[in-house]
Amino acid sequence: MMEQSPTGRRKIPQRVQISRVQLASSLDSRLYDDHLSERDIATGCARARHWGLASVIVRPANLRLAAAELSGSTVGCTTVVGWNADDSEPMLPMETLEEAHRLVAAGATELGLVATAGRIRRNGGAPFTETLTGLVDAMRPLGIRVRLVTDPESLTSSELRDACHLAAETYVWMAQGGSWRGRRADLAEIQLMRASLPMDVLLKWTDPVRRLETLLLCIALGIDRFNGDVEDLMQAATRAEWLGPLTIPQAGVDF
Repeated sequence: MMEQSPTGRRKIPQRVQISRVQLASSLDSRLYDDHLSERDIATGCARARHWGLASVIVRPANLRLAAAELSGSTVGCTTVVGWNADDSEPMLPMETLEEAHRLVAAGATELGLVATAGRIRRNGGAPFTETLTGLVDAMRPLGIRVRLVTDPESLTSSELRDACHLAAETYVWMAQGGSWRGRRADLAEIQLMRASLPMDVLLKWTDPVRRLETLLLCIALGIDRFNGDVEDLMQAATRAEWLGPLTIPQAGVDF
């Protein structure tokens, strides 16, 4: 309900402003397509540095290249443990930790672990919980963040909610709806995830954002990290800032 002033007039809530720099820090750059050359990856890293993006996401084989290109910047270098594994594989704790340490040595600053139906359902999810907990605990002293990547294509709504609860219990820093495999989360699923996560666990929606207005609306819905066409979004934000402050719309007022 909208607040009223002592005079009885409606008080319009003050909208939150966000800068272009803050917007940039909500974007990941996807540099993992099969057809990308080393030059393409280097160019993508240079673009990420230029705009001050949150992170680039690369295949394990390209970690050293990306890390070298991003050296000295604030842009993170993200990959996934078990990138080349079959999604039905259980991701055993010791093997996962061994691979994680190799990835960190190659330059990763953030690691993901994919939660699939096969992993969540195996023995009531106990082995996957053990693996995720061990990964978070081992990476935290190294300053390496862990994100839980959910697979909406294989998980039921109930399992997606359980995965979010697991993310909170194991202190991962971000949960992600969708990956490079299968379909991405839809809006209903990403809202379910937000409602199932504490606010101190960030939420990423992997469905690419194509318009600045959509990006601002998603931020208003509590989504923290995005994919999208970096150049188009950042140029649109730059043009918009020339006209006035960028503002996040308010639920119940603007939509």
